[in-house]
Amino acid sequence: MRSIVTGGCGFLGSTLARELVNRGDRVLAIDAKLKSQQVPALAGLAGNDNFVRLQADVSDRTLVRSLFREFRPDRIFHLTAPRSEEPGEAFDADIACAFSVMDAARIELERREPEERKGFRVVNAVRRANMPSPSGSSTESRSVSTRLRADLIEKYAAAYDLHTVTCLADSVFGRHDPRPTLINRLIQALRDRNPFELVETNVFRDWLPVADFATGMIAAADNGARGAAYEFSVGAERRDSDVAEIICAVLDRKRPLQGRAWIDLVTLADARSARRQSPPSLDPGPAERDLKWRPRGFHAGIDSLIDWPELRPASPSTSPTVPHAAE
Repeated sequence: MRSIVTGGCGFLGSTLARELVNRGDRVLAIDAKLKSQQVPALAGLAGNDNFVRLQADVSDRTLVRSLFREFRPDRIFHLTAPRSEEPGEAFDADIACAFSVMDAARIELERREPEERKGFRVVNAVRRANMPSPSGSSTESRSVSTRLRADLIEKYAAAYDLHTVTCLADSVFGRHDPRPTLINRLIQALRDRNPFELVETNVFRDWLPVADFATGMIAAADNGARGAAYEFSVGAERRDSDVAEIICAVLDRKRPLQGRAWIDLVTLADARSARRQSPPSLDPGPAERDLKWRPRGFHAGIDSLIDWPELRPASPSTSPTVPHAAE
């Protein structure tokens, strides 16, 4: 199988590229990131004959058509995303890049013999946080451009008979994530034995290990119905304090401190609102039933983070004294 991954140097794209190569696919990862910039998540693929990394602007329609013609992909995973919240960049990443990919996919499909077209797929991945509310009231540029991207892909696919599948997740986490997420900031603080102040709210997020989302997208490409959208969740809807307690409990088991608990490094300021705030729960049932998706789960994802070699063995001499977290 030959797969193109746009945004292939990003957090999700690099994980997906590794999963595809590990199963035997030949992968072309396209990303605007400079070739001189290292991508730690892709270090293990260096020298692998089944992996090629290309620096390119996915919004360049002529270039993307040429790449599709030369590489002849069976699967296109479109993950290109803006690197900032600047409205122009959001438009380029969400709209211009999506049109470029769909246009190149249409031309490539037209060149194929009928039998070759059967396995041709375009997979679009979206984070729920970037989608507008069901009422459509959001005016933030990121939400607007994401919705327009989804509409463009849906309508283009219908017009030209392209087999597309959409994959939706919420708060994806894992190794090599450059974003300042709660989990990243907490683990960094614990790694350095620094106190971590957590302001608790009543917001729940649905946490999903990035490797589980990557395998879900591959399953969607293999078995997803034409035009379908699949939601991916491992049932890990948690408040921030819940996540902190789980991470500290795992550290207590795997890397115990002497005479104290890891949660002693976390201080909790309670600022919860009166009622629970969270979007409607994602339903992974169709993905598990129809795609045969079998995730490893939230705790396995946390374990993989805590197994980072950069997390030094616990040392009582470097552990500061801070108040115990509130219950």
